[in-house]
Amino acid sequence: MASKENLIVAVLGLGSMGTGIAENILKNGYKLVVWNRTQSKTKALVDAGSMSAETPREAAQQCDIMISCLFDDASVFDIVQGENGLLAGIRKDSIHISATTISPMAATQLTKLHQEKGVHYISGPVLGRPDTAAAGKLRTFLSGSQSVIDRITTVVECYCGGGLINSGEDPAHACVMKLSANLCVASIIDMYGQIYALNEKWKVPTDITKQLFSMLFTHPGILAYSEKVRNREYTNPGGVALRGGLKDINLMLHTGEEVGVPLPFVNVIHDHIVTGIANEYGGHFARCIEQSGGSAVDFVELVVKSFPSYRDEAVYDGQRVSFCKRAQILDGLTMFVDYRIPQMLSHKGVLVYSSALKGQLQRKKLIPYGDPDEYEIRAESILTVLLIVNHANEKILLEKDTDVEQRLNAPLCHWHICIPVCREDDNNDVSQEDENNVVSQDDLGNVIFEDDDEKENNICDD
Repeated sequence: MASKENLIVAVLGLGSMGTGIAENILKNGYKLVVWNRTQSKTKALVDAGSMSAETPREAAQQCDIMISCLFDDASVFDIVQGENGLLAGIRKDSIHISATTISPMAATQLTKLHQEKGVHYISGPVLGRPDTAAAGKLRTFLSGSQSVIDRITTVVECYCGGGLINSGEDPAHACVMKLSANLCVASIIDMYGQIYALNEKWKVPTDITKQLFSMLFTHPGILAYSEKVRNREYTNPGGVALRGGLKDINLMLHTGEEVGVPLPFVNVIHDHIVTGIANEYGGHFARCIEQSGGSAVDFVELVVKSFPSYRDEAVYDGQRVSFCKRAQILDGLTMFVDYRIPQMLSHKGVLVYSSALKGQLQRKKLIPYGDPDEYEIRAESILTVLLIVNHANEKILLEKDTDVEQRLNAPLCHWHICIPVCREDDNNDVSQEDENNVVSQDDLGNVIFEDDDEKENNICDD
């Protein structure tokens, strides 16, 4: 490669990034040729000492190194091919560096086109903003012939003072690296938006949220996870277990739901973690049953432990409270409380709300998940049903040959509460034709009578 004094460099494309690249090459003492579709954009650089070319071909005829900084795949192919393209005028052993963000497939095709002409193609997409380009602090990924990369490094460092990552021999790899960097940046920007929206809804000042980002992105743990993923250390006990991660993910989703802030990234992560947990059992729920050794209690514990979507927990008055969902299938455990159970119990006068809570429900004010009132309603509904079951069984007289299963249990009580046949006394003023109708309730606990034809839509579905 010629010395700096004899080396001629061309910059093709003088947008906001290309202009910054060209200015820094010129400042570092290299002879410079510039080209742009709109020729007026070359004037400032020509006034500063560079030369101007009418076409990419003309620029290539004069230069040892060409740097194209354009928009997309098509624009790069456009300046490379054709009678006025750079390959029509390029000198043997010259080098073309593409600083444009293009597809890996395009880089592979461009490499072949250049090889057919006996010249060199290097992928060198840059990372940064126009102000970074003007300051000569861009970052870049270079891939291609290593001997050629060695020849161009001093030129590239004129505009990439921020750093250079050698991405190997395959020109496609630098493009993959640049797209990966863009994915990181785009994800982080979107994440910023989601987190600021969430925190603002919870009245967290934005300056405090900003401190969170400053703390996290300088934390060694972030880079540590990068290394764990690279080495596929997914079962390292020093990291966060999948189930613990899912617990936190569910908390994030609930926290966003409380204030109406969607968190799409969290939903994606949730799906990945659930898939990971399912894979522990070979994707078959029967494996959970096998591991329980025939014990229903062990089975419930395993499911609750392994699949947090079945674990319903919160802290109430300083104490952890757990509801085992669907556990009403086992006679010895308590019933599952859906929203209709408290309504029915309240309507029957068995469960009494305070005036304040009753007023809140009548105003249709949502009681959010995890709210103390929500847990009180559910817990007291479970206790109420348990008291009903115990009281009823004390009154049931069993004959010696009567099956013990005839005794009342939580599931039966659930059924009787949810789907009572309307046999009200005379005070309810129900006509004979309503005798086969089903009772349900609206959101305020008011009784609604519906025809048998509709009852499939009104049966309480667990």
